[in-house]
Amino acid sequence: MAYKRNHYVPEFYLKSFALPMPGRRKPMIWVYDKDGSATRQQSANDTAVMNDLYTIQNVEGVQPHFLEQALTKSESVVKPIMER
Repeated sequence: MAYKRNHYVPEFYLKSFALPMPGRRKPMIWVYDKDGSATRQQSANDTAVMNDLYTIQNVEGVQPHFLEQALTKSESVVKPIMER
């Protein structure tokens, strides 16, 4: 399993804020960056994501994706609760 793209806000949570947009296949989220760039529409898959955010580097005896795997397990428990 690839763990390169890590969401710092769970994707299932972001999808709650997505709206259907004319001419778009997927529902989109309006995004504002505080650096002053213009607002834009993007998918939940491309929002609040960073490469290798939870990758652990150079720790002997620890798998590099241990943290991401642990967060994935906890999110799968929380998801049905939040969806209700």
